Amino acid sequence: MACRLVCVIGVVVLVFANQPLYASKDSVAQQQRRAMGFARSGQHQRALMILQSLKNKYPNQYSVQRDYILVASWMGECDRVIDGYRGLQNKYQHFSRVAVAAAKCLRTQNRVRDAIQLLKTALGRNKGNRELKQELVAAQQELSAQNFTTEYGLETNNSDAGNREWRVQAMVWGEITDRLYGRARLTMIHAIDPQFATGDLNRVGVGLDYDVGKISLDGEVSSDVIRSGETGLSTTVRYTPKEVWKLTAAYHSFSEEVPLRAKALNITGNQRHIGASFHTPDYAWEWLAAMDWLDFSDGNRRHEWFSELGYGLDLKPEREKRLMFELSQSSNSLVGTSYFNPLSAQTLIVGYKLTRVHKSQYNRKTDELYSWLGSYQQQTFGSHIIYGLRYEQNIVFDETRSLMWFVAAASKVYDGNRESEIKAGLHYTRELE
Repeated sequence: MACRLVCVIGVVVLVFANQPLYASKDSVAQQQRRAMGFARSGQHQRALMILQSLKNKYPNQYSVQRDYILVASWMGECDRVIDGYRGLQNKYQHFSRVAVAAAKCLRTQNRVRDAIQLLKTALGRNKGNRELKQELVAAQQELSAQNFTTEYGLETNNSDAGNREWRVQAMVWGEITDRLYGRARLTMIHAIDPQFATGDLNRVGVGLDYDVGKISLDGEVSSDVIRSGETGLSTTVRYTPKEVWKLTAAYHSFSEEVPLRAKALNITGNQRHIGASFHTPDYAWEWLAAMDWLDFSDGNRRHEWFSELGYGLDLKPEREKRLMFELSQSSNSLVGTSYFNPLSAQTLIVGYKLTRVHKSQYNRKTDELYSWLGSYQQQTFGSHIIYGLRYEQNIVFDETRSLMWFVAAASKVYDGNRESEIKAGLHYTRELE
């Protein structure tokens, strides 16, 4: 009896061992049809979840990748569309449905020349395709009609020991030649308290940005229009090895991040910066990190780093809920300065971010509410609870105009003393005709 049982078990094991460890093609096709049924009924997020699962299991199956790209394009999720298109094998990238979807998204991201190059490449392998030709004509017409864009910003905060500061900025930028972009800006930073007026900044800057595909090189020269001897040079390199990764390195010979009370004493500084960001293909996880070194003219050396991790608890086209984790640390080499300068400090924050997309008369309107609670520990002053709330609204009126505004309140602790902070800002962008 025992022998028979062992034999039966052995046969069952052999049978299952010879079965494929993945769903059959019929099963994949059925799941695709189910997903596309959800998508056509407006349940895009549900469809995308099914297709994302299939895409993870079968990364080289074109029909799955195609449907994923199409549903993402219907949702307006252009980063996902471009990520998906870049992940296609070369032999599929000229297919009209995916190429047109990717090109439309590149145009939405103001990467019209990249869209034209993509379409020309696809047409070279798919000659005579009407969809590709029509999209190419539209992209070329958009390129010929491209204009310069202006941005105006106004922000205020009292984060430096309650001393309120205002920041006003006006900028204009646009494409000069193929892949070469130019900009000019005016930045004014003004302290309300007259005793800190000596630290006011009134800077004019001009810069160029050259985009060579995965790498962009940026350079700017700026100077104060009132005080002499405060010319600065900035260099920034951005590298995007894959659509899910972005890396940045920068150097500023004149940093505009020097604290208000330090600027009032004519203390200046230079700054080095590196940063990185990453997101999973389905955007469930997002991560960014940055590190800065500031060398002040009074001899102080400041080192700061920051990292943020976000997880999507509920991701839908009309609503996103994310759990956020932040960790940062700073250190300074100089003791006894007139400005806030802890020898060592660490911050740990847990936050909740709710983003909603509203139906309105505008092209797009979103609200974002971010609440957070954390711990701040400063050397010799111990650990304290900190908390805050931020509300932000973004409105895209049409293809040429957009507006962003925010207000934030926080309770923080500096040198053992609790302080309330209020920040607010407004940014308006318009394309010139």
